[in-house]
Amino acid sequence: MRTLACSITVNGVSRKISLRKKAKEKKYLVVMKEAVLEYTFGKDNTLLQLAGPVITEAGLSEHIEWMIRNYFGPEPSAQ
Repeated sequence: MRTLACSITVNGVSRKISLRKKAKEKKYLVVMKEAVLEYTFGKDNTLLQLAGPVITEAGLSEHIEWMIRNYFGPEPSAQ
């Protein structure tokens, strides 16, 4: 499992986020504030949230999507 830990600032509030790619699966885990969110890429190369609480803060979901796409990339078949 590959892991990326960082701290980002959204709307003036600093957040600690840990991103993990599940081994041998096309799923990504995001851990923040003791909440675990699970993401995967859909058929049309969109990032879909599978599990966890819905993110209501403006801007935070865009940061998470950008980080998953840039550090882990979409599925090889979708490129």
